[in-house]
Amino acid sequence: IECDTLIKLFEWNFGEPGSSGNINSTDLNAWFKYNFIGSKTVQLMAESATGCRDSVSKTITLTDATSIDNPQINYISFIDNQTIELNFEKSAIDKFGQYQISDGSKIYDIQDQDETKVTIDLVKKPTNPSYYELRVEDYCQLVGEPSVAHCFIVLSISSTSSYENELHWTPYNGWSSVLQYNVYRMDMNGVFTKLATLDGATTKYVDDGLCDKIYEYYVEAVHPSEQYTSKSFKVSQRPIYIRNSNLSSIENVTVRGDNEIHIKWDKSDFDQFKNYQLLKYENSFEKLLEEIDLEDNFYFDNDVSTDVNSYIYQVVERDRCGYMNDPDKEGKSIVLTGMYKEGSVLNWTEYRNWESGVKKYNIESDKNGQYEVTYEGHNTLQSYEDKKVYREISGKYCYRVHAISNDKDTSYSNTVCVFGNPKVLVPTAFTPNGDGINESFNPVCRFILSGELEEVNSFSLKIFNRWGEKVYESDDATRGWDGSYKNADCPEGVYLYQTTITGLEYNKIYLNGSITLLR
Repeated sequence: IECDTLIKLFEWNFGEPGSSGNINSTDLNAWFKYNFIGSKTVQLMAESATGCRDSVSKTITLTDATSIDNPQINYISFIDNQTIELNFEKSAIDKFGQYQISDGSKIYDIQDQDETKVTIDLVKKPTNPSYYELRVEDYCQLVGEPSVAHCFIVLSISSTSSYENELHWTPYNGWSSVLQYNVYRMDMNGVFTKLATLDGATTKYVDDGLCDKIYEYYVEAVHPSEQYTSKSFKVSQRPIYIRNSNLSSIENVTVRGDNEIHIKWDKSDFDQFKNYQLLKYENSFEKLLEEIDLEDNFYFDNDVSTDVNSYIYQVVERDRCGYMNDPDKEGKSIVLTGMYKEGSVLNWTEYRNWESGVKKYNIESDKNGQYEVTYEGHNTLQSYEDKKVYREISGKYCYRVHAISNDKDTSYSNTVCVFGNPKVLVPTAFTPNGDGINESFNPVCRFILSGELEEVNSFSLKIFNRWGEKVYESDDATRGWDGSYKNADCPEGVYLYQTTITGLEYNKIYLNGSITLLR
């Protein structure tokens, strides 16, 4: 207002008729508290002492907190063990001042209206859930209503039962509901893979069948629309794991047949057992030949040379996680060697390792397909010389060693056969008179080729009477002449014989002589 005289009055009209103080005519610097929001025209009039009058007006718009919008939090999720990410809707008001995020004890301010994803660093991994709310403040510092509070997942883990980890978590809050929870576990390549999907009301999961190592997990909540997810922080735990403390022992090792060994061991009673591993050594523990995985508690080993090498076997048990227990008693096969030098000279390795120990070693000889005990030896015996002549055996002398434990377990060695130069013992007389004594004329042969090779004539016996007539002929060294010819008894007297034998090294012996038949 421009005037040459003094202003005698001022008058304010604050544009809210009916409100006390709307008209103020006393102060140049007046104030007014509005009772209602909306558009207001504020007018100031001034009058001078001479009656000169002028005015000015301005229209303003008044708002309160109810006009501030109320964006909602979409999710809160852990991005590492001490950092959360909070995602929310954008505010649409023109008079935007800032976002306020509150956890109940601290307020985080965000001035950028377009920034709707923020990270918050926590002091440590939380043990209790925290609720977060979002408000919008306008540039008049009016603050709108809070959003629905959201609460992240707090995950815990423990192991109270063998081979199990138990996960517990607090429910995710803020959505209308949780569609499902996904449980993730880190695999052997360091990648988290989904382990289980659970309904939205479940807050517990037991991971069983675990091994003796540390497992790492996190839980993920899924929004009902599947548009958003919230992850927990990660937890890890080594489960209670009971390893197999039993010691595995070989029960028995024995040679069976030509170049075959039968091994038997104690059956596992461990509840986490998967399979056995049989360790095979040659002669000593310095030479490991094989590691054989097996499910049965016995094995027939055909990849052996039982007449040359002794084989040591150990067994261990593998559990379902691949952990091995420790071996205890091994089993070692017996190797028998022999030679003939005015008798059968036999040597063998000791059997080991029965828990009860070896009681004795028996020497058994093959009597035309049936083994009979030749000698019973003590538990430290490892050599024997047999000078017996076996009339019923015309070929090689074959032996085996039979070890017997104090618990009556048994183990056989390989079979070894020995022989010397061929020999024939010819009697001078026989008496086929039916008394059961010397009923036939039968040369006793040792170490001949009889029965070894069919194409070789290894034995021949011919009998002639005194006129040169042939009364008997045979190529079977086990048969003898019964003193008959053409189904009739031959008279007493002297008869001539001719015999030819072939030794085991194809050397031949020719014998001629006389035999007396007596009745």
